[in-house]
Amino acid sequence: MNKVQTLRIYDLDTKKVQTIPDAELKDLMRMLKEKLDEVFLMSIQQWEDGFRQASDMESDIGHWINIANTYARFGPHAPGNQRKEIFSIILSCFNNSPDKVLEFVQLRNLSRQEAEQLVSDLTYGKN
Repeated sequence: MNKVQTLRIYDLDTKKVQTIPDAELKDLMRMLKEKLDEVFLMSIQQWEDGFRQASDMESDIGHWINIANTYARFGPHAPGNQRKEIFSIILSCFNNSPDKVLEFVQLRNLSRQEAEQLVSDLTYGKN
C-alpha cells in the first residue's frame, strides 16, 4: 500500500474519526470482502490495488467501510434475490442526492415502494 503509518477514517455509525494503523489494513480489506462478497465480489488483492490507486486512499477506504456497514444492516435480512438491488441503492445513496438515487438503480426484485422506503431510511437517518 501507499506508505501510510495510519489512516484517519470517519465512521458514520459512531460519528467519530477512527485511526487505523497500516498493519490493520489487510484485516480491514478482509472485513470489506466478508460483508460485501455476495453482492460485490472482489479479492483482497483487488481491494488493495483499488485503494492503492485511489487519489485519496483514506477517503476511499472510509467510503467503503460505511457502505459495507450500511449493507450489513439492510442486506443480509432481505431475500437473496433483493440483495444486489439493496446494495445498488446503498451505493447510489452514497453518490447521489436522495431525489436522484433511484434513477441509477434498475429494480427487478424490489417494488418501487420498498426501494423508496430504503432510500428514505438511508438518507434521513432512520437506519
